[in-house]
Amino acid sequence: MRGAAKAIVAATTAFALAAAPAAANPIPEPEPSASVAWLPFIAIGGLLAGIGLYVLHERRAAIRPYFAGEDVTIVLEPSRARVTGVYRFRNPGDEPRSVKLRYPFARGPELGEPENVAVSGGDGEAVPFSWKRHDAAFEIEVPPRGEAAVTVSYEQVCRGCEFTYILTSTRDWQRPIDEARFAVVAPVQLAPVDCPYDWKEVPADEGLVRYEFGREDFYPDVDLNVRWQRPAFYFGSASLEGYADAPAAGN
Repeated sequence: MRGAAKAIVAATTAFALAAAPAAANPIPEPEPSASVAWLPFIAIGGLLAGIGLYVLHERRAAIRPYFAGEDVTIVLEPSRARVTGVYRFRNPGDEPRSVKLRYPFARGPELGEPENVAVSGGDGEAVPFSWKRHDAAFEIEVPPRGEAAVTVSYEQVCRGCEFTYILTSTRDWQRPIDEARFAVVAPVQLAPVDCPYDWKEVPADEGLVRYEFGREDFYPDVDLNVRWQRPAFYFGSASLEGYADAPAAGN
């Protein structure tokens, strides 16, 4: 029995030594990879580069011309809308800046193509424009630490009893408009006129209704969609004469 026990102990010891030979002698710890050692420096460098780009972007934005205000009048007839808008752009920088602009028009089965489109500067001189897809494209000069205004007017046929004036394109400037004012004028036969904004009816010439609303720090998330009633009989309105070129600011 003692011989058998000794044999079992010897066999167990030999098996243990054979099963884990690596544990018999010390082995070195693996050294960290050189690329791993550089990771903190890469991360810090990326962070500093990101901060630098952000500061540069903010600095450029601070001196970039921006959309400062608009005064828009929309004149409605049973099957047509006439728009006149005065748009102001401000340059906070110390150098004159040229600003390239694109003016979008609402499209849809109920709206005709824009007609009689005209663009003029603050001095009343015509501003040349071209068509880029469905937008009117033009360029204006904004003086240093000053403003420049441009007037755009056009007409569109309305096959239904609604018209859309695009406001959401304001968000492309990535900042709100300082001040925006809107007026909608229509013959009384088309009243009541509805829109998604909270406006009020104000006194108007005889035979007309006029609605107005204004906003400061205006960052619209919906367009100005105007709806009206189609009258059974309409013989035109002499009271509308002269409104085509009258922006909201001038009334």
